Amino acid sequence: VPVTLLEYSLNSVTEGIDAIAHTRVVIRGENSHTATHALNGETIHRTF
Repeated sequence: VPVTLLEYSLNSVTEGIDAIAHTRVVIRGENSHTATHALNGETIHRTF
């Protein structure tokens, strides 16, 4: 399934054997669903 990488981030808390990290990946498919904002009518593509 073809996708587009929109965001990738990695945040670490400490170094060494006790390291803790948080990773965030945001992708959007080529044939992704869209949503329309009810108040302003803006159309956005869903991301995961």
